Amino acid sequence: FFFEFSEISFWCIIVMAPKKPEKVKKPQKQIELKLSHILCKDEKRLSDLYQLWTTNYLDKGEAVPLDVFAACAGQLSECPSGKKKGQLGWITKGKLEDAVENTVFSMQKGTISYVLKGSRGYHIFYLEDSREKK
Repeated sequence: FFFEFSEISFWCIIVMAPKKPEKVKKPQKQIELKLSHILCKDEKRLSDLYQLWTTNYLDKGEAVPLDVFAACAGQLSECPSGKKKGQLGWITKGKLEDAVENTVFSMQKGTISYVLKGSRGYHIFYLEDSREKK
C-alpha cells in the first residue's frame, strides 16, 4: 500500500501471519480412590479414636494398619458401609461432598484423614489405593 501524508510518502507492507493452530486440550486423567471410612454423629467419639491412633501409630511414624481401621469401622461406623468394615469402594471426584473431597483427594496411599465434618456427621477416611480411572 502506498500512503501519502503532506510531503512525506512511504510504503507500508502488510504481512499476514498464518493463523496459529489452536491447542488441543488433552483430557485430564480422572483419578479414583479406594476408600474406607468411619462415620459417627458424635465428634468426640471419632476425635478420641483419632487421638488413640495418633499415640499408638502416627506419632511413631507408622501408618494405622488397614485391619485395625476396618475393625473399628465395623464396630463404630453409623454408615451402612460399617457392615463392610467401612469400605466405600472406588470413588471419583464429584461423588463426595465438597467438605471432605479436597482433603480426601490430597491424601497419600495408606494414610488416614483427620476428623472431617460432613452433612451426615463426622468422618475419618482411610485411603487404601488410587489409580487412573479406566
